[in-house]
Amino acid sequence: MDTAAFVRDLRSRHQLSQAQLSRRSGTTQARVSGLERGLISPGVELLERLATACGEELVLSTRPRPAWHDGDADLRARFRARSMDARLAEATAATDLVHQLRASLAPQP
Repeated sequence: MDTAAFVRDLRSRHQLSQAQLSRRSGTTQARVSGLERGLISPGVELLERLATACGEELVLSTRPRPAWHDGDADLRARFRARSMDARLAEATAATDLVHQLRASLAPQP
């Protein structure tokens, strides 16, 4: 979910107008509108204020993902041991992910 959809969903779940959410969170209605249209990229602090204004807690997490690290000889050896088809499939999946991320960050009309 991109940040625009996150803000729209948060506001909708709590049945708030943009003006109501902006007052509760200490920002402007124009900023909430810009967030919801993907024109503004918020920081974590603003997302936390918006969530708090709705009585929710913003929770960020991480999870391990396959990664390439030049300084890890064992990892390089495991990578080289994989078939060319497996390497190509992973590269294709990574490219698809980059395209999805770009599309989610592009301003929506």
